[in-house]
Order: sequence, then structure tokens, then C-alpha cells
Amino acid sequence: MRAPFAFIALVMSLPLIMILSVRGEDYVIDEDAENRARAKQLHDLGIEMAMAGNEADALFDLEEATELDPTNAGYFSDLGVCQMRLGLLDEALNTFMTADELGPGTKLVQDNLKALQEHLDFREQQRSLKQGGQSTISPDGLAEEL
Repeated sequence: MRAPFAFIALVMSLPLIMILSVRGEDYVIDEDAENRARAKQLHDLGIEMAMAGNEADALFDLEEATELDPTNAGYFSDLGVCQMRLGLLDEALNTFMTADELGPGTKLVQDNLKALQEHLDFREQQRSLKQGGQSTISPDGLAEEL
């Protein structure tokens, strides 16, 4: 008599919620729902890691979250921010563009794209000034001689 209770306790302790649909006697696991649940866990862990200053590990978790749930614009946006922080600017641009395609006109994505573009413009301006041998303005506003 204890076996059914042990089975129920085991099922109740599973970390992921699996959706089952009944077709006669067959049970089918909804892999999309399982992937979305795992993606959310990875996304949340990635955000936690990034907030703790561990962007390299955060990058891995956020990339995996976007692979498991490739329709979530927010996951792509957060991945792009992480990529920006790591200096992966080309990757960040592509990631933000994907986020914008998934959620067109989303203010957060638009703001992130604008911030990235400003950073890219500043970087290009610095390169141009270095080639001309002129002084440059650092991001904190101080002039530097090249």
C-alpha cells in the first residue's frame, strides 16, 4: 500500500512541470512546455549570475535559454546586454536584432539597440581620431593624448 504514496511523492518533487495529454492509453510529454520551463530556470540563473558580476557564466546560461525558447524576445534582450558587458558588440547587435524581430517595437529592446549604437559610434569616433593622431575624449569626459 505504501508504493502509490511513494510514487506520488516522487512525482510531486520533480523540478519541472510536465504537461501530459491522454490519447487512449498513450501519454505524450509536451516538450515545448518542458523546454520553456527549463529556459526560464536558465534565464533566471543567468540574470542572477550577471547581477553578481559573473557575466561569463551568465552568458552561457542565457544562450542556452534562448536555444530552448527561441521565441522569447526578453531572453534575447538580456543575452544582448550580457554580450555588451563582455565586449561582444557584434554578437550583441545580432542578438538585439533577433529580439526586435520577435517583439517589434519593444521599448526595452529599442533602448538597448540605441545604447549599443551609441557605443559603436563612440568606438568608431575613437578609432578615427587615433588614426589622425589627435587627442581623444574618454568616456568619462577627460581628454587623452594619443
